[in-house]
Amino acid sequence: DDIGMDDDDDGFNDDIEEIVSPLLEEYDAWYHALDQALQKLEKKHKSLESELVKAQNVEATVMRAQLLVSNLYLFPRGTKSAWVPDWDNGGVEMEVVLDPQYDSAAAEADALFAQARKLKRGSQVVQQLLEETAGAL
Repeated sequence: DDIGMDDDDDGFNDDIEEIVSPLLEEYDAWYHALDQALQKLEKKHKSLESELVKAQNVEATVMRAQLLVSNLYLFPRGTKSAWVPDWDNGGVEMEVVLDPQYDSAAAEADALFAQARKLKRGSQVVQQLLEETAGAL
């Protein structure tokens, strides 16, 4: 007889495996669920940071819209760009190139003002959501 080697040892190992195996499966399931949740939160956080940057650029959007509105007479139909005085910078002449997706300077200015309003409304919500996701991470 081998000392310390009983036939019962194989049964003990089977019993341990029977207990541990489901625990490992549950651990794996929880690990993957948490990993997916973390990835989702990180993606949401990154997206919110991007939205916040856009919201912080609202001033530049409004300034461009105001520049277009105050100089509409320099943009007759078909004009793609014009040199205009920038009174926020001491009247320095600057070239304003119109966005080709709009058919006029007035249409671009309207779209920019609408975008600015949307960004202002959303910036407060974005900041709050960003803080919440940062706390969750």
